[in-house]
Amino acid sequence: MIEVFDKEQIITFLREEDEIANLNMIGAIENIDQGIFNNPNDRLRMYVDNETSPNGVIVQEHEYWFYVYAKNDEFTYYIKNNFFNQFDEYGFDAIDKRVYDILLDGEPMDWDEVC
Repeated sequence: MIEVFDKEQIITFLREEDEIANLNMIGAIENIDQGIFNNPNDRLRMYVDNETSPNGVIVQEHEYWFYVYAKNDEFTYYIKNNFFNQFDEYGFDAIDKRVYDILLDGEPMDWDEVC
């Protein structure tokens, strides 16, 4: 995954793909400043698989919460096996049920709050 820094480019992509489904992620990108709570490691990070033609976006809020938009299941399986495997613990916010089900399959869960 490639970390990207152009908020407007990511917001435009998310709006063009599915604005309603991505409203929470767009809001996080628009409203969370870098260096949250004066901790430089605790900041908003954005990742894509391809800078010119992404198959999805991961937005990391603080060190634990993740928003995920995936255009297809292949992207979801890719991030499950090649991105989230580097973390001991993580949580999701405002995530599509299909993506959530793939990422959760076979993983331990401490708690779940379906909205």
